[in-house]
Amino acid sequence: MRNRKAMRLAAALLAASILGSCSGQDSGESVQGPDETELLALKGVDHLEELTRGKVVVLDFWAGWCPPCKASVPHVNKLYEKYKGRGVSVYGINLDTKNQETAARRAIKSWGIKYPVLLDSGAVAREFKVVGIPMLAVIDKDGTLKSTGHSVGEVEKALEALLSGT
Repeated sequence: MRNRKAMRLAAALLAASILGSCSGQDSGESVQGPDETELLALKGVDHLEELTRGKVVVLDFWAGWCPPCKASVPHVNKLYEKYKGRGVSVYGINLDTKNQETAARRAIKSWGIKYPVLLDSGAVAREFKVVGIPMLAVIDKDGTLKSTGHSVGEVEKALEALLSGT
């Protein structure tokens, strides 16, 4: 199991990756969806921990070239809609390596992603030992990794257990 220190490390790496990707360059392409999902949701925020403190967090690791990732989006969207009012934050973690921002923007728009999407240079994926995508990770309110897997059903079971206190 990961501990709070690991979550802080991952948060710092993710924030650094995002801020590094946001060097003032913007393609100008709007990615506003029905829920005003934004690419680079952490732009200007120094620490992911500030956004997720005291919340259960689901990280959805994906890439724009991955057909199973595209197929999982409607299920993760439902998960996001179902749990967003219950103290759960859902973040997509884009792992594209070529033209990452453009690829992520394209997928957000064409796949209909409703949850915030963050860019990762690979550091966070390595921290969470992502070996196949899509992969989901559930982190509890204390920053401890509670579950990883490829099934939204598994994630939902882990969320229900965390939210019910069992």
